[in-house]
Amino acid sequence: MNLRLKKKKSGFTLVEIIFYISILAILLVVAVNFLTGLIRAQKKAEIHRKVWENADYALRRVIFEIENAESVYACSTCPSVFDDDAGYLSLETAVLTPTGETTTYIDLYLNSADSRLYIKREGLEAEPITSDDVEVTKFHIKDLAFNAYNIPTSLQIEITVKQKGEPTKSEYRAETTLLTTASIKH
Repeated sequence: MNLRLKKKKSGFTLVEIIFYISILAILLVVAVNFLTGLIRAQKKAEIHRKVWENADYALRRVIFEIENAESVYACSTCPSVFDDDAGYLSLETAVLTPTGETTTYIDLYLNSADSRLYIKREGLEAEPITSDDVEVTKFHIKDLAFNAYNIPTSLQIEITVKQKGEPTKSEYRAETTLLTTASIKH
């Protein structure tokens, strides 16, 4: 009588282990590619958001100042510069006047040293309107309409903003140009 004891097999064969490891490797590659793409998309969206928010805020601020101004401060020695990509706008305004004054002057300009848009109120330090994360490459002001004294009353403003520095990949390049008109309402 030949009795053979059957051993119960437990565990996996080599082929099964290799199969499971290859499935796991494929799943890991897919997951890593998905997460990498997600991180890239988030970084790209963040860059575009910063550029857009800065351009939008700068344009809204310029419009607010123009619409609340008494007039464009225009004379032969005034600093207003029209039809130039590094525009400079000087306004006479009754908003936030110094004590005892009925009007004051503000300047809106592109500082070529740091490529930021600034507002300078009479008697105060200049304040940046845009963050240091972006560069303003164009602040173009065009006079569209004039009053009886040949002083501009309606202006076209064009602002171009891009992310600071040169991106390492072209997909991270972000730039936006906004164009609008504003009129002095006083």
